[in-house]
Amino acid sequence: IEAESIWRKKIQENPKEIEAYADLGYILMKQGKLSESATVCTQALVISPKDESASSCLTQTLILQNKVSEAIEVVDNIVRAYPSKRRWTDSQRYVMLGDQFESYGYLNEAIAVYRRAIQLDPSNPQPPQKLKALRRK
Repeated sequence: IEAESIWRKKIQENPKEIEAYADLGYILMKQGKLSESATVCTQALVISPKDESASSCLTQTLILQNKVSEAIEVVDNIVRAYPSKRRWTDSQRYVMLGDQFESYGYLNEAIAVYRRAIQLDPSNPQPPQKLKALRRK
């Protein structure tokens, strides 16, 4: 709770401090305040729409709320609205989401987003490796 108040104070002092939002979002998530965590992480993405920490915080919070399609939509929207010049970067966003799905037992969803990662950048070796490892399970 002390850490929560520290990050809230940092946000008050500097409302554009993305790191403070993401850290507060993770703290709230760990406290089980999932709705509030999602709100804080969404606020961070409004300030910095491509921030990986904020998007990761939001997708993880949504997964914990069983809002799987919304988590995918977050990444889809970022990739669509802010495509990277390096396809690998966009591909990695899906790899990170797939890793989150996998860690929470959403294996079919992990497979689907790893496949999207491959479509975005067939030269990225991680998604095929992740799929292969999942098939072994």
